[in-house]
Amino acid sequence: MKILHHCVIHTGGISVLLHLLLLQNAFADWNVDDPAKWSQLPDETPLGVDVRLYAEGYGPPPGLWLADDFLCEQTGPITDIHFWGSWLGDLHPTDPQAIQFHLSIWSDVPTNEVNEYSHPGILLWETNVSAPDFIERIWTNVPEKEGWYDPVEGQYNPAADELIWQYNFFFDRESAFIQQGTPENPVVYWLAINVMILDPEFMGGFGWKTSMEHWNDDAVWAIDPGQWMELRYPLGHPMEGVSMDLSFVITTETESLDFGDAPDQPYPTLLANDGARHVISPGIFMGTLIDAESDGQPDPQALGDDTATLADEDGITFTSGWVVGQPMTFDAVCSTSGFLSAWMDFNRNGSWADGGETVLSMTPVGPGTNALGFMIPGTAGTGTNFVRFRFTTQPVTISYTGLVSDGEVEDYLVVVQDESVPTDDFGDAPDSIQTPGYPTLLAHNGARHGVTPGVYLGNSIDSETDGQPSNNSDGDDLAGLDDEDGVSLPAILTAGMVTSVQVVASVPGFLNAWIDWNNNGTWIDPGEQVFINQPLAPGINVLPLTVPLPPMINAGGPHSRWRFTTYAPTVPQFTGLESDGEVEDYEVHLEVLDFGDAPDPLYPTLLSNNGASHRIPSAYWLGLVAPDLEPDGQPDSQALGDDNNGSADEDGVVFNGSLVRGVSTLLGVIASTNGFLNAWIDFNANGSWLDAGEQIVTDLLLSTGPNLVGVTAPQGAALGPTFARFRFSSLTGLSPTGMAANGEVEDYQVDILQPRPTMSLVITNLIRNGSTGVVFWTWESNVTYQLQTTTNLVVPVSPVWTNLGGLVDAPTSQQMDPGLTETVRFYRVIAPWTP
Repeated sequence: MKILHHCVIHTGGISVLLHLLLLQNAFADWNVDDPAKWSQLPDETPLGVDVRLYAEGYGPPPGLWLADDFLCEQTGPITDIHFWGSWLGDLHPTDPQAIQFHLSIWSDVPTNEVNEYSHPGILLWETNVSAPDFIERIWTNVPEKEGWYDPVEGQYNPAADELIWQYNFFFDRESAFIQQGTPENPVVYWLAINVMILDPEFMGGFGWKTSMEHWNDDAVWAIDPGQWMELRYPLGHPMEGVSMDLSFVITTETESLDFGDAPDQPYPTLLANDGARHVISPGIFMGTLIDAESDGQPDPQALGDDTATLADEDGITFTSGWVVGQPMTFDAVCSTSGFLSAWMDFNRNGSWADGGETVLSMTPVGPGTNALGFMIPGTAGTGTNFVRFRFTTQPVTISYTGLVSDGEVEDYLVVVQDESVPTDDFGDAPDSIQTPGYPTLLAHNGARHGVTPGVYLGNSIDSETDGQPSNNSDGDDLAGLDDEDGVSLPAILTAGMVTSVQVVASVPGFLNAWIDWNNNGTWIDPGEQVFINQPLAPGINVLPLTVPLPPMINAGGPHSRWRFTTYAPTVPQFTGLESDGEVEDYEVHLEVLDFGDAPDPLYPTLLSNNGASHRIPSAYWLGLVAPDLEPDGQPDSQALGDDNNGSADEDGVVFNGSLVRGVSTLLGVIASTNGFLNAWIDFNANGSWLDAGEQIVTDLLLSTGPNLVGVTAPQGAALGPTFARFRFSSLTGLSPTGMAANGEVEDYQVDILQPRPTMSLVITNLIRNGSTGVVFWTWESNVTYQLQTTTNLVVPVSPVWTNLGGLVDAPTSQQMDPGLTETVRFYRVIAPWTP
């Protein structure tokens, strides 16, 4: 790098700071007169303190977690979050894109004999938000300055900054956190915030602003979530020892409606057809949940309301079968006292208006479970049918259409059977008489369960005369009810993965389950029974599952079987008859994969972010060492995660020299066999390989052994470290993400340099106005500069130079110094990141 001669300025110890504040309302921000569900406004007096969220260079670690509690009395989505903070010394990052917020909502651990102060408990919701997905604006300024407090070091600076910034975050219903409180049963939640500044040149800090509005307990801080410490005003503050609260606002939707989800045309579900709808009122619903929709959610299986946000169609549980000429029974769970009405389309003509189809009319119900029922007439048609239930506290007769001022509507698909229909539930894994597969058919002693009212997995069960084998294990869903809904598996199971499955049971019982890990068409092999008489509780059960390693696992799409009973079988079998419960079969997706190791979430590396992966083993790899398997991406700040886990197999690409702006460089690439290479370098270092010009190699045919690949860093490339991804396979057209049928992915951290300047760097002028100065220097085209400063060139021998501001690209050749407060200050200009 080139360094200029030193320049000295004497400021005489006088500090004058001028701020021009544009205090205009930004689009979609929040103002004091706007509605809010919870509000703790910032302390705009000199008593206000910014509690450190991030501070680079002020003691490890740079990022802390801060949290404060709030009370929820209205069930609904948190649609936006706003909070206030300040930048230490009013030094804001040059690049707003470098600011990343992590917002999360936690349950409450209240004060008790064990906990001296309340604090966050279980993580309920979280999200990362980067620019431009948040709005920032200057809220106000405090000329007398406000304080800065670092709870890690215990340091307090009473005059750290003037500007208060507001940060605004907005969420749609699909991604928002749904809070569950009511006036009768309020719920305490915690909002936690963590900040990362993804700019290696930034050496400042950011803090969450305190509020004078105190509620409940102290705010808290943590280096790692889970080890929370209380926040009190620090030593030296006029309010020393008093509980701290932090400034934030939470808002939610003010009015919302609940709609039904029976198929519209023929049934009235959409608003255009005066579909049934209820104004959502706190504490008035069926089951345990309710959510809002902008319109009806018609669905062929009446599942639209469940698949839109919350699965809240949980108020009705059928406790008997649906048989012509016989009574059916059900349990209706209501949140409070009210009235229940219901309609069933007995003649299956697409209308609930016919005589006798109002099966309940303003039937009184109480809070909790209500056992009810009605008769299915002997003239009812058999097959699929739809039932609508409406609950309200209003003592007026209602129809299956129109608006009701409170309560909930729930629609259900049912199957009406003739008395002669058998009452066993079968599986649906692939099987046939001609080509026996998994034992599903009765002829092969397929698994089957006697249907007992109220005993099943998921939300429903139907009966079949025989197994319903299908290639995708969905035959039982396609015959009668779509009742294979009791088990939720990850979309992909990778070798070595430690994950979980979710199993929903209607009553207490026991689970036995098998997965065909080696994909050989049977569940008889050792280790393939994954659960043995596993106790289940009613509702959701989250069970751990570890995917084995080769040779026990083979990639592909084998099948699994899940059997539930109210008793523990003496010898659990994947065949034969059990007297109650249900069997559900599922196709699973097994893979043995090689992943990348670029840092995630900055780059797509993890499976959850569709990170690049390749099925192994195969004949295609990079370097001399074949890739090893990983259960998931191995993100690492230096892209060394794959090497540090298993064998050091990231050896396929050699950089023969530095990557210099505008200069061509040859890369050495070793291929195991002839195949195609695709590669990307994030030249602008923005965390994406999708920008124009960043795919440096497209479907390049490599030959076995060493290959030379040319690359030129563009003139506008960002200086410093960035990341590259190389993918080799027999396939063409690969992107930086997704799975490939063979090959290998290798990620690398690389440095982008600039050519050395040809002329000397000389400071040409220094203009000072009070405590603000502007430094000017000589420049030449296509060079990036960095202004640095120190206050002592004598002691120590090697002075510490501090970057002032961000990088400056020619022809710009000046930088402002807003903090000329020392008696003596030295400057120099360098051209960083040169060979």
